[in-house]
Amino acid sequence: MLEGRPKLRERPERVPSKRRPGKWSLYLLFLAAAGLLVAGGVAIHNAQPAPTSARQQVIHMGQLFVRQSVSEGLRASFAGEEETVVEDLPDHKFMVSGWVDLITNSGQQDRKNYSVVVHKNFQGWVGERVSVIPQM
Repeated sequence: MLEGRPKLRERPERVPSKRRPGKWSLYLLFLAAAGLLVAGGVAIHNAQPAPTSARQQVIHMGQLFVRQSVSEGLRASFAGEEETVVEDLPDHKFMVSGWVDLITNSGQQDRKNYSVVVHKNFQGWVGERVSVIPQM
């Protein structure tokens, strides 16, 4: 009887199978990606809105006092923060100045310059010397 394969003693030694080198590195890559996703979710969950800066608060209060000094039938649209000037004055006071568009109910628009001195006392914010003048 003929056998197709050699006897056990005559067989060549088997070379041990090598593991694929990319298998574990792929698992580590997935684990790292999952960790980053979890860390990002935790960071977003714990995030708080950025606090308004002191300059933004001074500008907002100055615009509020100008709005209060304008007639009730007019809407006010102020210049952006980058076009608004805030000057430090003595005694912790600030002069806020810029331009404002006063818009009527019919849609007419009139651009004016404004300035106001604001400061904070024990009662809250105070506006002084509010002036709204036409541009030339």
